[in-house]
Amino acid sequence: MAMYSVGILWIVLLTLAATTNAVRCPPLMCALNCDYGFQLDSRGCPMCRCSTLSQDCVEPISGYNCGSIDHRDCPGTHYCQLDSTGLRGQCCLAIA
Repeated sequence: MAMYSVGILWIVLLTLAATTNAVRCPPLMCALNCDYGFQLDSRGCPMCRCSTLSQDCVEPISGYNCGSIDHRDCPGTHYCQLDSTGLRGQCCLAIA
């Protein structure tokens, strides 16, 4: 019976340690207005850097929407990568 109680005590202590060590992100003080949200640091907290629509987009043109809202064609050096709705898109460098 004593071993059973010790086992339960360990489980309770481990559960408390796991739930109290959750990452808390500081408030983000940033003047940027990012269409696709902010990039995250290694802890999963937002940084004051704009995220691109997709992480595989190389050298996106900032502030340039090629989706159906405020549509503008991308220059010949870039291609349009649309979000899932097709409303917003970003011009990504075309790599051959």
